[in-house]
Amino acid sequence: MQEYCSVSTFRDRSCRPGFINGKQAILFLIGFLLFWINSFGQKNTPAREWESLLSDYVSKSVHDTVYLRKAEVLAGQSLKEPQLKQRLATFRKIAWSKESYHPYRASYYGILANHSIAIHQEGFSIYYLQKQEEELKKSVDYVNSLSEPRLLLAIYGRDEQSNIDKRLGIFQDNLPFLKSLPGLLKKQQVHYLTCFNAMTILNHAAQIYAKKEDSLKVLAICNLSEGIFREIEKDAGFNKIRRQQCRLLLYMTEHARAKVLKDTRQQWTVLHDAETFVRAMQTESPSAWLRAFERAVLTKMIDFNIKQNQIDSGRYYFNILKGQVASESKNAFGDGATKYLLYSSILNAKENNYRSAYDTLLKAYEINDSIIATKTADIHNNMYANMVAEQRAEQLVTAEIEKGNRNIVIFVISTLLIVAVASLILRQKARDAKMKRQIEDLNNTTQIQIAELEAKANTVQKKLGMELHDGISGNLVHICNHLATELMGENDPEKRDRLQQLSDLAKKTYIATREKSHEWYTQGTEDELDAFSKSVEKIVSNALAGDKYEKQIEVDHLSLEKVSPLTRVHLLRIIQEAMANIIKHARASKIKLFIYEEDHSLTLQITDDGRGFDTNPKTNTKGVGLQSIRNRIQEMNGSLDIVTSPKGTELLCIIPI
Repeated sequence: MQEYCSVSTFRDRSCRPGFINGKQAILFLIGFLLFWINSFGQKNTPAREWESLLSDYVSKSVHDTVYLRKAEVLAGQSLKEPQLKQRLATFRKIAWSKESYHPYRASYYGILANHSIAIHQEGFSIYYLQKQEEELKKSVDYVNSLSEPRLLLAIYGRDEQSNIDKRLGIFQDNLPFLKSLPGLLKKQQVHYLTCFNAMTILNHAAQIYAKKEDSLKVLAICNLSEGIFREIEKDAGFNKIRRQQCRLLLYMTEHARAKVLKDTRQQWTVLHDAETFVRAMQTESPSAWLRAFERAVLTKMIDFNIKQNQIDSGRYYFNILKGQVASESKNAFGDGATKYLLYSSILNAKENNYRSAYDTLLKAYEINDSIIATKTADIHNNMYANMVAEQRAEQLVTAEIEKGNRNIVIFVISTLLIVAVASLILRQKARDAKMKRQIEDLNNTTQIQIAELEAKANTVQKKLGMELHDGISGNLVHICNHLATELMGENDPEKRDRLQQLSDLAKKTYIATREKSHEWYTQGTEDELDAFSKSVEKIVSNALAGDKYEKQIEVDHLSLEKVSPLTRVHLLRIIQEAMANIIKHARASKIKLFIYEEDHSLTLQITDDGRGFDTNPKTNTKGVGLQSIRNRIQEMNGSLDIVTSPKGTELLCIIPI
């Protein structure tokens, strides 16, 4: 009230106590309400802040670097906004306007990578992280950013139980560099991205080894994380928010240490400290990254309380988690719907709210089916390939503009002879460029199909089927048995009737859960095999596009049921190499590809009507590709037979099942 009276319009004695009459009081109250309503309506949103920041920059109220720094902060709060890339157009223009702004170029691609992950377009994020690494390599004191291994761990680690050996392999490959990082931080300035990714990778590894109950590895990782963080705290180049982000990751690593040491008190202390810390950060500078981290902490707190059989506490933190996610989405549960609803079902069952548990479980089925459909559609969009095409289109426009500026000079100084020679050279280059693009498209398509194949091997549908079968079904059996015991000892007819109704409902829920788990698991396996066949067709079709080639592709699904996901990846790589050889050397017009089972072996047969080649790697340039195929066949304990002549080539790979 005093603050409002300080406005110059009301600077008279009527504002002071003892001088306000009834009419003035009413007018004053109306004015205050209007002021409050207007202030509430003008509450800043990220979109409005973007517009305000751009307006300040256009009017030259803020300098380039001020705009860049503020835009970075705003971007962290807008990662899920679909228009984020358009909002960063000015940021990009400034970052590429001067060489001194070079660090912001890497930041630009990093923001877009995080944005792509936030809106579930992982294909885009791969492209942006590659572009970010290219910019970082232009720095004189370049240090590996660790973006690629961090992203691979995120992709392979969507399910805590899957790809353990592959994830640990990635960690071990990067461990020597991680061990050298504290010393490197003492000697020179290291980009924040490297430190953040290092802390993320170490936390990821600590969680895996904690699951394996390897206390020595977890303790070593935690010590290394603490050493890196000590150097980060000493480095004046890192601002407060970046130090805090690394501190949050250290909390999670320390939680893994307490968990593997079975120190429940320390587990809870670390989780409580992490929650308090992240809440304070949200108050200072809210962001999507912090919200995601807070949800992860709350999830661990719910798990902890359920394992400690502290159901009331588990319900308390579940309600906090539910409220936070609901505030971010019209859907009351947002992206993590299935997990939240399963938590709710478990808590309801433990609280004897069986009807609510049943209804919540059915809702989880419904939302999960929707999520799976959305994810499948997103995968088939081939986002990464689309982004590469978009980038090439932009480069083509730029090249055309530059070419137009040189046309006049070329027209004046060129002669008929030069034009004739240039025509021959350009024709050859066009052929080479086309072949190069085909090879690049082949490599990109194969990489995408392998990623999709691995994603199918770890499909949410399949994992949920196992979780329903092994987890919730077990709980429902326990409930059924408990109710049966209660029925046997209950003599009151009315109570016995209610118990019988609950028992019947629990049995129906158990049967529905079992049927759904089997249905999901079976469908997940069928989708996995279907995905492999489609991957083969896409690789061949994209590599040998158009009417130039006559293609015949036949894949026997049944022959792939006993084949491991790694073997399927090897087969895709072999097909990739074969297609590359056809593009570069064969000059073929007919291609046949068959995959079938014969004599307890899987057979891959690829034939073409090209001009053939010398299979000796010492006398031809295709030796490296053939050697790659031989190595893969040898790794699968298979055999390779190549028959080639001027009339065509046949590649026959036989792999024991």
